[in-house]
Amino acid sequence: MSSRRNEEYIADFEITALKALTPSQKKLFILHFLLGNEYRTCCEATGLTSGQFFHEIYRIQQCAAIALKSARPYPLWPVREYFAGVIRSATAQKMLDGYGLGSGLRVPLAMR
Repeated sequence: MSSRRNEEYIADFEITALKALTPSQKKLFILHFLLGNEYRTCCEATGLTSGQFFHEIYRIQQCAAIALKSARPYPLWPVREYFAGVIRSATAQKMLDGYGLGSGLRVPLAMR
């Protein structure tokens, strides 16, 4: 049986994050993270200043991270546990450890 693990993870990530956000945060999440708009475009669309925009982005990231860690029965963080068994070779594991993917990983939501 084949699976699209990356696509499933992206869908789970998006759904979990959106459930944790307020309506105004959802709009900004979609504009910035999912559609890939830069901050100027998002500020025009939402009426925020650049400072307000970045503070709101940090709050969105914090809310999403808490939701991802506390998702039940299977949290979406840490990513390695979600993709259990994907990394098989010691070389690949060393590469990932060298990039510090154990902490502070920012998961991309859309291919740009």
